[in-house]
Amino acid sequence: MRIALIVLAGALSLVSPAIARADWVVSPFVGGNAGGDATGTNTAVGVSGGWTGRWIGGEADLAWAPQFFEQNGFTIDRRVTTVMGNAVVPIPAGRREMFQPYVSGGLGVIRLSLAEAGGIFALTDRNTFGGNVGGGASLFFNRSVGVRGDVRYFHGLSRDASDANDFGIDLSAFHFWRTSVGLAVRF
Repeated sequence: MRIALIVLAGALSLVSPAIARADWVVSPFVGGNAGGDATGTNTAVGVSGGWTGRWIGGEADLAWAPQFFEQNGFTIDRRVTTVMGNAVVPIPAGRREMFQPYVSGGLGVIRLSLAEAGGIFALTDRNTFGGNVGGGASLFFNRSVGVRGDVRYFHGLSRDASDANDFGIDLSAFHFWRTSVGLAVRF
């Protein structure tokens, strides 16, 4: 009887699904925006946080670039903020402990603030629907701490009659690249 119970327990352990495990990662970062509508290279700071399972994951990405647009002497406000929700796919699929490349993409909001002194021309706190695609890698030094770097392309996606502005920026075609590197904390 005891042997039958051991064989039954062994068989059940082989056919039962493995416990799903996901890594939660928070990554504060510093980066640079360039290309597209970014006038020169400018600094961005932010944080990404989410989870990655064996095949897919999800993350929220928030970044702020306080000097996105070029200073022309009269510009007093020139910020861009992005808030994105992304799907993350590890490459190759499966779990890796120390080094994990990934691709990601998702949708969210791109918020622009551009104004000249006196408020004669202003594109203040204008939100546009946008998306991003990119990829990168995480390299962990131990189970909990590492670094993460990635490259993402951001693009506005919505066209609206209210997109017209004094600066001639087409919000539906607004686009730029962001590279970033930061601390990665896994738990």
